[in-house]
Amino acid sequence: MHCGSCGSRMLLDFATNPRGTTYAYFVCSGRAAKKTACTRRAVPVQVAERLVEDSYASITISEADYRHLATEVDGAFDSRMAGRDQATADLMANRAKLESESDKLLAAHFADAIDLSALKRHQDRIRAGLSDVNQRLAEHDEHHTGGRAFLHDSLRMLTDAHHAHARSDDGNRRLANQPFYTRLDITDDEQLRPRLAEPFATIIREAHARSSDDGKGAEHEHDSSTHVAWFRKTLWVDLGREFENPYSALKTVVSRRSRGVYKRSWRPLEPSVVDSRGRMVRAVGIAQTFLRPAQVDELVALYREGATLVELGERFSVHRRTVAAHLVRRSIPIRRRGLDESDVTEAVELYEGGSTLIEVGLRFGVSQQAVRRALDVEGVTIRPGGRRARVSA
Repeated sequence: MHCGSCGSRMLLDFATNPRGTTYAYFVCSGRAAKKTACTRRAVPVQVAERLVEDSYASITISEADYRHLATEVDGAFDSRMAGRDQATADLMANRAKLESESDKLLAAHFADAIDLSALKRHQDRIRAGLSDVNQRLAEHDEHHTGGRAFLHDSLRMLTDAHHAHARSDDGNRRLANQPFYTRLDITDDEQLRPRLAEPFATIIREAHARSSDDGKGAEHEHDSSTHVAWFRKTLWVDLGREFENPYSALKTVVSRRSRGVYKRSWRPLEPSVVDSRGRMVRAVGIAQTFLRPAQVDELVALYREGATLVELGERFSVHRRTVAAHLVRRSIPIRRRGLDESDVTEAVELYEGGSTLIEVGLRFGVSQQAVRRALDVEGVTIRPGGRRARVSA
């Protein structure tokens, strides 16, 4: 997706309001990085998704268009394959020749005309030749049958492109955009200028041309026939090459369609919450709390007097990490929470009795790193991870 004003890429950005609600927007990377003089406003993701979904409606073709286009591209395939029929015939003649030579060598060996070593040498050469011929014939068959089937699946995809896109989740919609479009420009008035990728650009152009010709009436019948003949000789031949080497994303989309991935909706059952600014992408469970400067001063004073992060968080109704963030901004070093002197002796006894660092930490409400530091100070040997001490009976 690109900015329709300066051509820079559009980047996904998030904005959170004081109530803790986050909205997703597309912003111009040229304006954000100040690389261009672009004044493009941010576009809510909801608007961009609606524009792309509408563009799929414009590239969806009718069943009649599908049958017509499939016939035209079949003709292009047939014309290209006609030039390869002679090559196939030559390969089959070569295979028959090698098989006949193998039979003659065996007959000569049974008649004691050649020895076993000479037979083996010639048979190895014939086997290598037959293997190469069979591989090339298999590739030719796969190219003809597989390519033709892929062609029809790709064209069939356009008959329900809009509905498939509407039922897809984010991953499948992103995947479909890659083979269908090379670029999506969003203009200042929030209009989409899509650039179709091949072979779909040619397909849609011909479908629209055919619809236009059908609407002109019988007086243009001759011109329409000339138009179709010209396409058969030029554009459709090039289109056949596009289907011979399809983009990998197109292969994936066609495969998923054949497996029925788009037959049911993958969208969430409950609609996303939206308002005038767009679709809400994330909601915090509680409203975000902002501390006044006087409250931060009090928080720092209490921390210096010995209050813990958890105690301060409960006092000011914020998360303990928010408390730590305020202290860091005031250049107050964060104390490491450890074991009290009265708890160290019990911690040593528990650990030497077979408890693990995690179990001891849970007992006193501290991390296993805090337990390890306390045991190191006491000179206790730390066991390898995951092992308990053996307690004698």
